[in-house]
Amino acid sequence: MPLVYFAVNFWKTQHPTNSAVPTLQSGMRTAFWLSVLAMHLFYVALLVARRSVREGERRLQGVHDLALDSGVLE
Repeated sequence: MPLVYFAVNFWKTQHPTNSAVPTLQSGMRTAFWLSVLAMHLFYVALLVARRSVREGERRLQGVHDLALDSGVLE
């Protein structure tokens, strides 16, 4: 999306002018920036969840290796 947004500034001959965000009405501007913030927060939440899952997988692998070494699992 940033490439599309900034492409109008890079290739001015093939794209119309870029004036959508600055000319938004105040209610729509608020909705736009809230949605940008929400998407960033969602990304951070997914990143934290993924790190947590990876840490759980790592701990489970450690327990599995310990069980194999002690002879509990064959």
